[in-house]
Amino acid sequence: MNNPFISVIIPTHNRSSSLKKTLLSLMNQTYPKDRYEIIIVDDGGRDNTEKMIKELNKQTNSNINYFWQKNRGPAAARNLGIKHAKADIIAFTDDDCIVNPDWLEKIIEAFSKDKDAMIVGGETLPPKGRIVAAVGQGLTKNAFFDYVNGKKETIFFPTCNAAFRKEVFKKAGYFDEDFPLAAGEDLEICWRAFKKGMKLLYEPSLIVTHYCNSSLCAYARQSFNYGRGNYIAKLKQPDHPVIKGLETGGRWAFFKYCIRELLYIFPFAFIFTPRIKKEEKIRGAWNSFVVVISLITHRISYLAGNISERRNIRHLKRFI
Repeated sequence: MNNPFISVIIPTHNRSSSLKKTLLSLMNQTYPKDRYEIIIVDDGGRDNTEKMIKELNKQTNSNINYFWQKNRGPAAARNLGIKHAKADIIAFTDDDCIVNPDWLEKIIEAFSKDKDAMIVGGETLPPKGRIVAAVGQGLTKNAFFDYVNGKKETIFFPTCNAAFRKEVFKKAGYFDEDFPLAAGEDLEICWRAFKKGMKLLYEPSLIVTHYCNSSLCAYARQSFNYGRGNYIAKLKQPDHPVIKGLETGGRWAFFKYCIRELLYIFPFAFIFTPRIKKEEKIRGAWNSFVVVISLITHRISYLAGNISERRNIRHLKRFI
């Protein structure tokens, strides 16, 4: 590949301030500026995002593409962006991320290095010193790899830091728009592509800093959403190894699952605390305590999300 064209798609919703920082990082890439396009899909936002983009285009002589849709969730927003994308390689990030200056360059290098790779993902970092965010990123990365038929495979990348060949969407389909939140939809599409025989390649030099879940309350909300999204993903992909323990069957089976998860909260924190501390290079007694509390918060909030989505009968009727 010699500087192929890339489409970068970002779904957004009422985050013009953080989105501007994301855009500035994308406009300062080592990759040639005439070899990529930026597509913003505003998912029913009511802030000044469109005005900000117009001003940024004028100030920087850029041509950021802006589309607005009624609020249907990030999966639908990404699909709209894909339909407008001109490139055969489509990169995704989020409106609260900062991509490294060589992000696009590294994406192309990864696809060039492995011609069989259909989806490429990288290293998503928390902001420096944000322990709660570090816990979240550590748990997410733990889901990248799992054993399938006795072999360790790469099966998932979050769409804050991933790139797809456009062919993936032709063969495996688009993002599933039954997912209303930024949770579970990327897990589901990656597994769908994997089962179609498509290779996912992890490239740690693709670096994005994700400015999310800095507070315990924010992390609890996100974990709750993950619980909701993963419940839907389990209904869609019951054989997914990352969520193999999640129960979506009858009342008694689900009740036993909830009891098991409640009993597992403290063992979960005990098991993952040293792992997270090592992977995220966390030191100090207070920071260790924050890690433990964050893990407990995650587990409780995630289970609450499972319960909430299960009770949302009207929503679930679409595919049960």
